[in-house]
Amino acid sequence: MICEALSEALRDIGPWKAAIATDPQQAMLGYVSERHRDNISACCPIAALVNDVSRGTVQTREIYTGQVRRVFDLLEKSIAKEHHSDRRPQAMLAFSACVGAIALSRAVSDPELSKQILDGVARQLVELFEPRPKIK
Repeated sequence: MICEALSEALRDIGPWKAAIATDPQQAMLGYVSERHRDNISACCPIAALVNDVSRGTVQTREIYTGQVRRVFDLLEKSIAKEHHSDRRPQAMLAFSACVGAIALSRAVSDPELSKQILDGVARQLVELFEPRPKIK
């Protein structure tokens, strides 16, 4: 039952994954935002459950791992051209930054620090996912 609930919760990131495919910069900005931070009821289950899943069963960790890999795969395809030689590590860095920024921005008691975390990470992510030149 827990595995089914986890699988269902992880499906909720579908719209974000679709946004990555069409506009990765906006997807990153939307994820690492005050709106996402404050909307706990609709937050990313990968970020919300990271600590719980780490203490879960092998089966729950496998379900979680599969979704994390799919996000890495999608992000890897969206990394800007100048980062092509390191796309997989850059994708891992980007998603780890997203998850960490949301978690930290929710946990700190200082609203200004929370905003600085989100803004600082968002600026770095936008550079990583800057638009690639279109082939004519």
